[in-house]
Amino acid sequence: MVQALSIRLADGRYINPTDWTSAPYYTTVEVAVGSLTSLQGYSYGVGGQVPGSVGPRQANKRDTNYRGAGGTLMENEEILLFALQIECYQVAADESLQTGGYFDTATQEPWVPDLPEVSGTNLMRLQRSTLVRMKIANTKTYSEQHLAWYPAGQGVHRSVGATRSQWSAYDNNVLMGYNGGVSIGDQRQFATPHHVNGGEAFEVTLEFPYGSIIEPASQPSGSTIPASLLNFGTDDDARIRVVISAIGPRRRPVA
Repeated sequence: MVQALSIRLADGRYINPTDWTSAPYYTTVEVAVGSLTSLQGYSYGVGGQVPGSVGPRQANKRDTNYRGAGGTLMENEEILLFALQIECYQVAADESLQTGGYFDTATQEPWVPDLPEVSGTNLMRLQRSTLVRMKIANTKTYSEQHLAWYPAGQGVHRSVGATRSQWSAYDNNVLMGYNGGVSIGDQRQFATPHHVNGGEAFEVTLEFPYGSIIEPASQPSGSTIPASLLNFGTDDDARIRVVISAIGPRRRPVA
């Protein structure tokens, strides 16, 4: 069997295919209730602060595999970026709050699912109010679209039937939301791949043009669901955890 050990590119550089992998870079930000500022993904490495998190908390390897201090691709790495895939999860400040004691009919939507599912209405509010901006080398915006334009294309396929949530003491059916389907065919790719060289700045930022996750100005008569906010019931420190994956071949560190 023939194996390519070295390939000469048009610009004269030589690369070794075994130095490249399809495993994506990923990063995490967290979206809260209330006024919001931009949340910059790929702005930190392990041990850095997760943007938007309570505390903020210190990032671990589940939050990111981005090396270095963040914001800039390491000098000995490189990526050809074909797509962004964005997943959403709901987290609580205290996961014990997912018991019936969390459910408050005065504020919480009755169809909210259990952790880590996101309610369909919260997910659509997030999609409607969030802009995703990708910049490379601090020169210009390479992609700027609403969040739903970047479907996850990964995850778990759910068939829930008449599922009822623990949060509602099993009294109510659930309405869940996902940012796209689970098939790789649901992935939306860029028309041409974007090239990020080692040492170049790279960022994917969630922006909120309205200043928060908005709701329509009018609410049903007698509704106690707060306008202009995500709805997490009584848990002010709950978040929607957003995981962004940069899809495409990347050169692994070789030195």
